[in-house]
Amino acid sequence: MSTYVGRYDVVIEFDDLQKMNPSKAKGMGGADGSIHQLVTMIQGACGLDTDWAKAISYYALATHGLPNLKKFPILLLEGPPGTGKSTILGILGQITNGPSHIDGSVSRAELRDSLNGTHTALIEEADRVSERLVRNRYSDHTSRTVVKRKAPRGWNREPLDLFGATVLHRRVSFKDPAVQSRGITVHTRKADGRLKSDLDAFTPYQDYLASLATEIKWEQAVDLGDPEFWTPGHRYYW
Repeated sequence: MSTYVGRYDVVIEFDDLQKMNPSKAKGMGGADGSIHQLVTMIQGACGLDTDWAKAISYYALATHGLPNLKKFPILLLEGPPGTGKSTILGILGQITNGPSHIDGSVSRAELRDSLNGTHTALIEEADRVSERLVRNRYSDHTSRTVVKRKAPRGWNREPLDLFGATVLHRRVSFKDPAVQSRGITVHTRKADGRLKSDLDAFTPYQDYLASLATEIKWEQAVDLGDPEFWTPGHRYYW
């Protein structure tokens, strides 16, 4: 299947899943059966415009298809303090597949070990994280590595798989153009008016998105790893 067809078909499915699906609305702990409602809640919590709130929602949905994907873009939340970066991380911690909150100030070795087997890494204060680790995590072709661990008798070689979704809270862009090119950058800003940041209200959407993800033909999603796909206004997406 061509890149064009694969990308187009998956986008059509994403958009179809925005519509109310009564069969999926049942048993979801109160979650509205619509991506549209999730988009509205994200806007109310962190002040993103509709397009970027929609991209965040679809990104979260796509994490539930990770076992079927070969690439997954980096999501960079970039902006000054007090502009909603931590709130977005908190929301994604409620609705993504296998989220794990990681302190970005840890050593490179600690970060590497934390990424091993983690579906969705949510890295706070990530200005000093190893850009090479983040870059290699983007694709399952570059995510596998082997480390030596000290054992009672010599050393053991331990295989690690770092592939997964990566969301980073940063104040500045990446220095490495290769990392930046593999990422989606959301520029946060101070919101106008009062925001609603009840993260518990998002909890039911984790199971809801996981259920919706079972209806996606992920084998056609060959280019979800292309950051351009996620950019608001892109002809294949919106």
